[in-house]
Amino acid sequence: MNIRLASLVLVLISASTTAASFLLSYFDINLFVVDAIAAIATVLTACIYIVFTHAKIYKIQNQIIGNNLAKTNQVNDMQLEDLDLIQGTILRFYAEKAALLKNIDALKSEINTIESSCNESIGQAQEASRLAEESRIKNLLSASSKLETVVQDILSSAGQISNQMESISSGAETQKNRMSETMTAMDEMNVAIRDISHSTSDASVSIDRTKENAIESAQISSGAVIAIAKVNESTTTLKENMGDLSTQAQNIDNIMNVISDIADQTNLLALNAAIEAARAGDAGRGFAVVADEVRKLAEKTMQATKEVGATISSIQNSVQMNIDQMVNAVKCAEEATQMAQKAGNSAEAIKHYAEENTMKIHSIATASEEQSATSSHINDAISEVGQVAVLISDGINESTQAVLVLSDLAKELSVLIADLKSGMEMNILMPWTSQLATGVKFVDEQHRKLVDMINNLYKAMQTGQGKAVVEKLLDDLANYTVYHFDAEEKIFHKLHYSETAGHIKIHEELKSKVMSFINEYKSGSKNISMDLMNFLKNWLENHICKTDKRYVKTFLGAGIEPTSM
Repeated sequence: MNIRLASLVLVLISASTTAASFLLSYFDINLFVVDAIAAIATVLTACIYIVFTHAKIYKIQNQIIGNNLAKTNQVNDMQLEDLDLIQGTILRFYAEKAALLKNIDALKSEINTIESSCNESIGQAQEASRLAEESRIKNLLSASSKLETVVQDILSSAGQISNQMESISSGAETQKNRMSETMTAMDEMNVAIRDISHSTSDASVSIDRTKENAIESAQISSGAVIAIAKVNESTTTLKENMGDLSTQAQNIDNIMNVISDIADQTNLLALNAAIEAARAGDAGRGFAVVADEVRKLAEKTMQATKEVGATISSIQNSVQMNIDQMVNAVKCAEEATQMAQKAGNSAEAIKHYAEENTMKIHSIATASEEQSATSSHINDAISEVGQVAVLISDGINESTQAVLVLSDLAKELSVLIADLKSGMEMNILMPWTSQLATGVKFVDEQHRKLVDMINNLYKAMQTGQGKAVVEKLLDDLANYTVYHFDAEEKIFHKLHYSETAGHIKIHEELKSKVMSFINEYKSGSKNISMDLMNFLKNWLENHICKTDKRYVKTFLGAGIEPTSM
C-alpha cells in the first residue's frame, strides 16, 4: 500500500513540475495560464494531502482496531483476578478512541477546506476561460494541450486514489461487520454466562436443601441406632429371662417326675394293702377301703402328674421356640444396628460432600457473576470499537467522496480546456460548456441549437460571407428563438410557474431587439458587428445561467425528462 501511495505521489509531483515549468515559460504572456496553473496546483496539493492523510488514517485505524482486538483476546483469556487489567485496557481504549475521533474531525475540516479551495480554483479556471476567449493569444492552443496533459495525469491519479480508497473502505466495512459479529457472539456468551449463573444459584439452593436433608437423615440414623441398641439390650435380657424360665420348667419337670414316682409307689403300697386286707378278712375290710381310696388318690395323682408333665413339656417347647426366636431377634437387632450405623455414616458423608459442593457452587456462582460483569465490560469495549469502526468507515466514505469531487473538478477543468481548444481551432465565439447546461433535456437541446446559430452567424461575419447568407442566418436565429420561447412559455402556463410573467417579459424584449436589428440590417442601415455578437452571446449566457436555471427545479419536479449524464 505504501509503495502505491509513493508512486502516486511521484506522479502528482511530476505533474506539478510540468505545471511549474509551464508557468515559467508563459508567465509573461498570458494571465489565463497563471490562473489555470494555480487551480491545477491547488488540486494537486489536495490530492497529495488526501493520499498521505488517508494513509495515516488507515495506519491509525489498523493500529487501534488491531490493538483493541488483541486486548479483547487477552481479556478473554484472563482469569477473574485480572479485572483491574481489563479496566485499564478499557480506559486506554477510550483514550485512543478520543484521539482517533479528534483526528477524524480534523480530517473532515481539512477536506471541507480543500473542497472549498477546489471550488475557488474551478471558478478561477472558468474566469480564465472567459479571458482566453477574448484574448485569442496564439500560444494558447499549446498551453491548453499541456494543461490537458496535466489534467489527465490528475484524473489518472485521482482514479487510482479512488480505487485504493474503495479498497480501504471495503476493508473498513469488513472490520465493521466482524466487530458486529463479535458483539453478537459476546452478547450470546453473556446470555450463556447469565444462564450459568442462574443455574448455579438454583443448584446452590438445591445443594443447601440436600445438605439439610442429609443432616436430618444423619440425626434420624443416630436415633435409630440408639433405639435399635435399646431393643437389642431388651431382647438380650428377655433371652436370658426365657433361659431362666426354661431352667425352672425343667426343675418343675424333675419335681413332677418325683411326684409321679411317689404316686407309683403309693399305688403299689395301696395294692399291697388291699391284698393284705383281703387276707385279713372282715378284720381287714376297713383297711381295704382305705387302701382302695389311697389307690384311687394315687391314680388321680399320677393322672394329674402326667397332665402337669405334658403342660410343662409344652411350656418347655414354647420357651425353647421363644428362645430360638429371641436369638434370631438379637441377631437381627445386631444387623439392624450395624446397618443403622452404616446409614448414619453415609448420611454424615453426604452431609460432608454437600457442604463441600455448597462451597464450590457458591464459588462458581460468584465467579460467574464476576465473569458476567467482565464480559459486559468487554462487550462495551467491543461496542466502542465497533462505533469507531463505523466512524472510520464513514470518514473514509466522506474522503472517497472528496476524491470524487476532486476528480469531477478535474473533469470540469478538462472540459474547459477542450472548449478553449475547440474555440481556437474552429473560430467559435460561444463554445458550449457545462455551465450552460440546465439539466432539462429539451431545454439543453434547444439552447445548444441557439448557441450553434450564434456561432454560425459569427463565422459568417469573420469569413465575410454575402448578405443573403447572413439574412438567412438572422431569420433562422429569430424564428428558432421564437420557437424556443414559445416552448418554454407553454410549459410555464401548464405548470403555473410563479415567474411566468417576468420571464415572458424578458422574452418579448429580446425578440423586439432582434427583429428591430434584422429589419435595420435588411434595410442597409446596420451591419453585423462584434457589438451585436457580444450582445447575443452575453444575453444568452446570462439568460441561461441566471433566469432559465430558476425554473429547472419546477420542470424536473413535474416529471419533465432530465438531461442524461
